[in-house]
Amino acid sequence: MPRRGDTKNPYAPECDSGGSSAGSAAGVAANFATAAVGTDCEGSIRVPASFSNLVGLRPTVETVSRAGVLPLVAPRSWAERAYPHLIYYNQVDKGGHFAAWEQPQLFSQELRAAFRTLR
Repeated sequence: MPRRGDTKNPYAPECDSGGSSAGSAAGVAANFATAAVGTDCEGSIRVPASFSNLVGLRPTVETVSRAGVLPLVAPRSWAERAYPHLIYYNQVDKGGHFAAWEQPQLFSQELRAAFRTLR
């Protein structure tokens, strides 16, 4: 996933602005918008909101459509329906949104295991 710079915290540009919905929170905090929408699986709304002195609301499951949103850990049954020719599947204990950055050794082991089946 390409990085195009970090989102600056509008109150303290030298500080972190939170998780994956940080741009939404920073935009609201900087008065670019009145409200914003994000997804929250592991605090991706609540963390950036708290870092920007805002309130982040995580809606109750199934009250807001999740159409087009991929789960952080997809169940095997979902993965097999979405990718009928799936050749490798594994759930690991560690890693979040950016597993390659958080657990690079584990990520490379999983890649090797997946491509080993193609040899």
